[in-house]
Amino acid sequence: MCDLRGQLSQDYERLTDEISRRARHTGIYFSSLPGLRFIRRDDPSRLENVLFPPSICLVAQGLKRASIGTEPYEYGRGNFLLSCVEMPGAMRVCVEKGKPYLALAVELDIPLLSRIFDEMDGAASAAMPEGGEGMPEALPEQEAALASGSPMQVGPAGSVRIGEVTPEMLNAFLRLACLADDKDKVRFVAPLILREIHYYLASGPFGEYLRSFYACSSQSRQIARALSYMREHCSERLRIEHLARMVNMAESTFNRNFKKVTSLSPLQYHKHLKLYEARRLMLTEEMSAAAACFAVGYESQQQFTREYKRLFGNPPMKDVRQNS
Repeated sequence: MCDLRGQLSQDYERLTDEISRRARHTGIYFSSLPGLRFIRRDDPSRLENVLFPPSICLVAQGLKRASIGTEPYEYGRGNFLLSCVEMPGAMRVCVEKGKPYLALAVELDIPLLSRIFDEMDGAASAAMPEGGEGMPEALPEQEAALASGSPMQVGPAGSVRIGEVTPEMLNAFLRLACLADDKDKVRFVAPLILREIHYYLASGPFGEYLRSFYACSSQSRQIARALSYMREHCSERLRIEHLARMVNMAESTFNRNFKKVTSLSPLQYHKHLKLYEARRLMLTEEMSAAAACFAVGYESQQQFTREYKRLFGNPPMKDVRQNS
């Protein structure tokens, strides 16, 4: 046990060093490996509004308090946050002096997860006695989680989970961080490590949750389809009846399942998407507040400014100046 704790501590220190080497100042840093992000935050007093993409985020140092949708979450070193759909949220970090918040995030590869589930099902079927009945035995990780109530923390929003990092997952993230600057290893080795990380998710405490969420016929998967459509058409007028028809649900069923997945109503989610997209246009494409307002579908600049300030804390241009 002491050896295991020592190895965990050593791996966390190495991961902290790898993130610090690439993220020398507050911000999100990308690597040559698509979907891999190094994250650093230094100011504990700053409240940030962000879009959480479908991803797994592992904390190497510090603590983060976040409100995702309308629900509060807290996670730090030893935890990972799993988000299955793009979610709006606000977050603040807790850090010690000289020790910034450091994290590593990997975007979920949904087709890869589906292939892993298919292979796991095939292996389970092959292992069953010929002509036998019944379900395959639970995986050791799932048995341990069910028996102890850990390592999973299930949040109120159906698309977000917080869990404890296993030694195997930590080591995989560390190896991925170490090769992020080597183009040959990114090409040939990184896909193997990403598959390993997705396998740990599929075979761990959240495996059945992920399976049900991404199953083609599941209601959660149908809501995820609607969320993707809303993201791609965020500047258009929201028509809930069209979204419900698109995913073969009655409007009342769609609204209920939408809130179950996101903790927000479709109208709230759509408004957040429009405001985040307007902010992106102003920050990255240097668009004026008026142009961004109309680009995302607002008809009134006054309403846009009022709702922007309510979400981000400042009027559009003041917010842009502070974050440029």
